[in-house]
Amino acid sequence: MDRRQRIANAGIALIARGGTHRLTHRAVDAEAGLPNGSTSYYARSRRDLIRLVMEQLSAESQADLTDIEVPEKLTVQQAIELVGRLTKRLILNGDAQAARFALMFEVAARPRRDRSGGDRPRVRRSGRCGLDVPGRGGRSHRSGRRGRDLFDRSSGQAKTDGNPMT
Repeated sequence: MDRRQRIANAGIALIARGGTHRLTHRAVDAEAGLPNGSTSYYARSRRDLIRLVMEQLSAESQADLTDIEVPEKLTVQQAIELVGRLTKRLILNGDAQAARFALMFEVAARPRRDRSGGDRPRVRRSGRCGLDVPGRGGRSHRSGRRGRDLFDRSSGQAKTDGNPMT
């Protein structure tokens, strides 16, 4: 495994364990067992580091799909078996799935700058699940709270009183 892959895999592991806010050059160096500053050689900015991780996730997904043969016509039983095999692969690579999920929010919360050079919207970090939620700097934001609550419920981390509406 080359250094670029080690860095990308370390980034995937960090994101899976602690969310995208854990993805820093220094943390990736430590996770990959590399000297400080090594990650910066391959990814100068955080955006470059995210791109490196996403490219690795994409390559892994492509590799997972290349050896699956899909017949031209599927019977119901063949479709069930195919979905079962794909699901099993997703479950076996839980870190990659967790990283993909977290990165979806990272990318959505950080739109590219427009051509006029305008600033991106301010975001605040949620400490509970590592997602970036649009907000007003560091102040409380109701929709961000709702998003975190929804994430916590869907991941089974929320404390509920049994009422699905609370």
